[in-house]
Amino acid sequence: MQEPKPPTPFALKDSFGPGGSFLLSLSRLMAIIGGLIFVGLVLMSVDSILGRKTVGFVVPGGVEVLQMLAACASPSFFP
Repeated sequence: MQEPKPPTPFALKDSFGPGGSFLLSLSRLMAIIGGLIFVGLVLMSVDSILGRKTVGFVVPGGVEVLQMLAACASPSFFP
């Protein structure tokens, strides 16, 4: 008799088959893209705030762009 293998704490790529591996890779890629979008949003906000306080330059439509990109990027973290 063989002893049962202990469960692994993380999912292995080969345990899902070809379709599952594709979906796992796609979900990881989407999470990375969403994270990069959020980093860009932070940089855009910092640029707008610093520009407004130092030289009087404001990113036109910055709040609306921030809202739309945050609304598009936040679901990318859901698998």
